Amino acid sequence: MPKSAYASRVREPVIAADVDQIEWVAIRSGSAVVDDATRDELVSGELDDEAELRSDEAGTALWQEQDLAQEEIVGPAVQEIAFRIEQLGTAYPFELAGNKLVYRPSGSGFYEFCLATCRAPSVTKKPYVVLPRYFERVVAVLVRYYFGIDKRALHVGWPRRPKSKFKLAMSPLGKQKYEWVWGPEDGLSDDPTYTEVKDETVDFVVTVGLLDSRPGNLYILGQCACGNDWNTKLAEPDQKRISKWFRPAWIVPPVSTFTTPYVLGLETLRETSRRSSSIVFDRIRLSLIAETILPESRRNALKRRIDPVIELVT
Repeated sequence: MPKSAYASRVREPVIAADVDQIEWVAIRSGSAVVDDATRDELVSGELDDEAELRSDEAGTALWQEQDLAQEEIVGPAVQEIAFRIEQLGTAYPFELAGNKLVYRPSGSGFYEFCLATCRAPSVTKKPYVVLPRYFERVVAVLVRYYFGIDKRALHVGWPRRPKSKFKLAMSPLGKQKYEWVWGPEDGLSDDPTYTEVKDETVDFVVTVGLLDSRPGNLYILGQCACGNDWNTKLAEPDQKRISKWFRPAWIVPPVSTFTTPYVLGLETLRETSRRSSSIVFDRIRLSLIAETILPESRRNALKRRIDPVIELVT
């Protein structure tokens, strides 16, 4: 009995990583043969080892089984590339020509930046730690443009530049009457130190519907998850952790957004949206904003800023 799409979702991140491998080779070399996705396993000897383990009594390796194993990787990889082309259209910085994926640089460089972030050996160690920091700041702007050019975005994720405590970082939001009024619950510090509070699980806040100075606005609370353990942060932003510092924080319940530089498959995206109760922005959605909504001047400026950062990943 064939597996349901939902049951097969565990394969989506694996296939996505295979295609990321192909795309990265294409960026570095100008193009890549689609079956480059098997390179990691061929180099490590995994496919060879499997063939040897299943060799016949005469000692002849079952190379046909190895070929089939390679085809099992290449087939889904081609389907994943077709999926990305379908979703991104001209915003996809690659072109499939026969069995080759040809690199066509994007206008903003943001897709390539997300790919580099996912390919980095670490996002918590130098020099790669700048990748998630850039991601947070850029995504705050992209989500702002998604909701409208006249909206406001405030980055509050830790670490902040310039360095500031949580109360000061959130203070620009308090300019609206009767919302984001600083008033910690009993027992909490009035101005908590860096060791007490960093960002309370919110990386950025977008203000929507700011027509006048009266209260009752809609706020978008954003969480950015750049590591390969991104799915451990689905409970963030935690609105209860944030709101305990204000009396009140908001009148209209805010909307949460979950952002990641990874490409999420259909089932993974659906499950992530369900579990996080958030609007999910993955690499595809964020790249579409960067390429189709962001003004050209902003796209050009973004590319100048992030191209040198991409070069950190070899």
